[in-house]
Amino acid sequence: MKKWMNSRAKLGVVFFAATAVASCGAGAEAASGGFLTEVPAGDWSYEAVNELISAGAVPEYEVQIPAGRVMSRLEMAMIVDSALQNEASLEPAQGEILGRLKREYYYDMKKLALLNRLDSMDASAVESAASTQPVSSKELEDSLPFTKADKEKQDKMASFLDRFQISGRARIRNDHRIRENGGKKTRETVSNHINVWVDTAYKVNNNWKILTGLEYRNSMGSLNPEDIGPTVSEVDSKTPNPYLTLEGKFKNGLSVKVGKWYEWTPNGYGFDLDSDVVGGQVSFGKKLRTTISAVKFDLADYDEILALPYYTNVMPYLRANNKYANGTDGANFFGIRFDYPINQKNDIHFGVSWMSALPTQFQDPTVNKRNMYYYIHGHHVFDKNWQVRAGIMHSNAKSIPNGVVDIATGEAKNASKVPGLWLGVQYKAIDLQKPGTYDLWATYRREPGLTMPTVTDWWEPNKEGYRIGFDYVLDKNLTFTTWMNWFKDIDTSERTRRFRFQVDAFF
Repeated sequence: MKKWMNSRAKLGVVFFAATAVASCGAGAEAASGGFLTEVPAGDWSYEAVNELISAGAVPEYEVQIPAGRVMSRLEMAMIVDSALQNEASLEPAQGEILGRLKREYYYDMKKLALLNRLDSMDASAVESAASTQPVSSKELEDSLPFTKADKEKQDKMASFLDRFQISGRARIRNDHRIRENGGKKTRETVSNHINVWVDTAYKVNNNWKILTGLEYRNSMGSLNPEDIGPTVSEVDSKTPNPYLTLEGKFKNGLSVKVGKWYEWTPNGYGFDLDSDVVGGQVSFGKKLRTTISAVKFDLADYDEILALPYYTNVMPYLRANNKYANGTDGANFFGIRFDYPINQKNDIHFGVSWMSALPTQFQDPTVNKRNMYYYIHGHHVFDKNWQVRAGIMHSNAKSIPNGVVDIATGEAKNASKVPGLWLGVQYKAIDLQKPGTYDLWATYRREPGLTMPTVTDWWEPNKEGYRIGFDYVLDKNLTFTTWMNWFKDIDTSERTRRFRFQVDAFF
């Protein structure tokens, strides 16, 4: 990789190569920026590659990268590519580090390989043209595949493609559950729909990026009519849902996000909202990362929270107090979260937030207009594949009087005030480019309505229980997911089993 940046005869093929690389952005480990994007100072990659350099795994580097030296993703990809040539000689711990770097810079190395191949093609064309007989520089230029004007256009196109990325995903999902009340079992379809996402990212300059997205969701038959209140219409919208976000990342570690985006943190950091978010977010700090969010979000899981007990018991109370006569369709959120990587195998996350009281979670808005949540979450990586997460969360929310109704007995009472808990174990070996790879995971969660901010990860409200799941790569960028839940309502005798079958295609 010594000549390609000065070579021009291959740019027409670069157009195709850059398009192919850009289209890979939907992968689980896809690069988050352009090929020449700078890796922020303090990023974990610097410490990781320095450990490989000190182990002698990168022949071209005898001295470690000095603190404060900022490198591009291209340079990082070159180092990782060089270290992979010596992978067999590495110790297990160093192999794990190299594996993590490979996943992070996978698509950058793919583009590097393509450019190296194009460079060889270009050199061969020049040598072939020059070996027959002495020719003038103009004759040599005319013998190459493209005219000078073509090359200039392709230069501009290649520059644009390096700034622009497009990715997407299509999903087919079926969720159903079996409820048990008073010895009676009822099977219900919870969700049966198709989703399509298309996301783009355009790098304005070294600091700013414009992100856009479009989601389309089409229900193919959802809840049973008797399971929801009379004022609720079709749960799954068929209207395209657009997103627009302006995102800034700076050399000092500061990052800013403004606009509308889909906030989903599957690690359970406390701000775990399966919903659309509109507002702003700022992060700063290197070792101790601080994230401040001020947003308004819309609850996505109406099918879970606007159920019959809510209408028969909670709505009359709210209307009597002239509050939320039509339920809650949005909430204000302000939160501060701290992320601290202790070392390469351990990290913790903790924070506090204030959010509008949610009657749909049996929280009384006439007592606290906003509730305070506080939480801590830990993560430990055992080895290359195994990891565990655990967390606890609490709040000062108050229960709506007699907000919980046991369907089997008809008993009405206040919702219980207990901490929210989650514990998860995962075997992670999935690679979207390798059919046959898979993830296995098991989770215990307790999400009381009074101590969780909203329905998270399609966990039903005011429930505790277990989930076991399985992700499998059927073909490149095509995955199958299935899981099963055993739920128990925290305050009633209701028990539920829930099942999911899902296929995702990434492009």
